[in-house]
Order: sequence, then structure tokens, then C-alpha cells
Amino acid sequence: MLRRLFTKNAPEDQRVHYRRIPGKSAAMGVKLICANGAPVSGALIDLSAGGVAIEFDEDLTQELEIGSERELIFSSLTVKSVRALGIVRMVPNERTPKRFGFEFTDGAALFQQLDDSFYKYFNRRQFRRAKPALGEKVYAEFGWGNILQTVDIYDLSRGGASFYVPHDLAAQLELDMPVELVLRVPKTDFTLVHYAIVRHVTQDSRGFRVGVSMEVVTEGENKRNVRKGVAAYSDYLQARIAEMDRYNSAYH
Repeated sequence: MLRRLFTKNAPEDQRVHYRRIPGKSAAMGVKLICANGAPVSGALIDLSAGGVAIEFDEDLTQELEIGSERELIFSSLTVKSVRALGIVRMVPNERTPKRFGFEFTDGAALFQQLDDSFYKYFNRRQFRRAKPALGEKVYAEFGWGNILQTVDIYDLSRGGASFYVPHDLAAQLELDMPVELVLRVPKTDFTLVHYAIVRHVTQDSRGFRVGVSMEVVTEGENKRNVRKGVAAYSDYLQARIAEMDRYNSAYH
């Protein structure tokens, strides 16, 4: 049965995003459109939903300064290009003599262009995400009001998770809607109850994926037991992230 404890303040909106470094397998390119309309190719260093770091072989110090706004075009071998406006927030220095940092100015317009293959690179989470190991199932109870659904977790982090739901359930969800997620910490006997807020409902080739931000509920619980559960969850995430990094470094 759901706790219906949603008088608590919603989890803070996540506006700080960790940067993802595209591997060679991503085959992603980027071009900057200069003020005169000329394109200049660059090398992607890292990116997220909030911005991107790019290095250019061509000297652009006369073209770009702090506060300059330019169009950026991201390309891939497999999908159509994605366009975004970015404001220069970092210019080359002694340590990174070719690197510029851009902040995206219209996240909504950016995400309307993304399909599932691009979506994972323009990360919107504050913390690194982990996916269950191959063959491993991580389950949670998701719901609100009188609705309760067992879901198979797609990925998760310290502050959020995503999972697939049936079409009829997805149709009832709205952005910023408060829900509850009861997560079974893998390989342990701990269960963590989370306040959660719906951040996106995305349809892809597998169905309807729901992304939520979340924080652990402590009211009315054995706080010591909750702390142990949170520690076990953190250990699981760190172990999975380390395993994923080892795989990526070996094969990408």
C-alpha cells in the first residue's frame, strides 16, 4: 500500500548535470556555425543536457568570447543531426589552449530533437547512472494513489531512476507529478522507499520509459536501518559504475 506522504516538499529540481565523455563507438561529430555562417569542425570533449566542451584546431579566439552565442550542430553516422544554441562560458587557457565551453540556451528545443541513441549522451541527471548487469533484474514498486505497478529498472543513480511502464499507465502520467518508488536494493535484503517526481515519459523502440528524480523517505522508519540500506545502495551503484567503466575502456 502506498504511503501517500506527498505533503513533503518535492525533490529539488536537478539543474546540475554530470558530463558524459562520448567513446569512439559513439561516432559523434560537432560543428560550430560562425557569425558569418561558416562551419568549423571541432572535437567533442564532454557533454550533458546543460552544455558541452569542444576543442577546435582552428584559432577561434577572435570569433568567440565569453557570452557569445552560436549554433552548434551534433552529428552521428546513424541518426539525423541535432542543432542547439550555446553561449560561451569558458574560453581557452594555458591548461586547455584549444577548448571552449558552451551552455545550451534552450533545453526543451534540444530534447525535442533527440532519439534514443542521442538521448543517453545529453545527460540530465546530477549523478552518474548505472544499469543492472547483463541478466540481472532490479525491481521496484511504482505508483500513486491506489495504483501500484511492479517495474523492471532500466537504469538508476543516487538521485533518480528510469523504467518501462505499460501504455495505459504512461498515459496517466504528467511531468512533475509526485509518485512513490519502493526499490529493492540488489543483492541485499534492504528496501528503500522514495518520494519521486516524474521528469519525463519517453517513447522509444521498447515502449514507454519513465524517468524520475527521487529521495529516500525516512519518516516513521528505523533510521539506522535506512542508513544501512542507503549505504548498500551506494555500494551497489559504485560497483556497477566501475564494472561499466572497465567494459567501456576495454571495448570502446
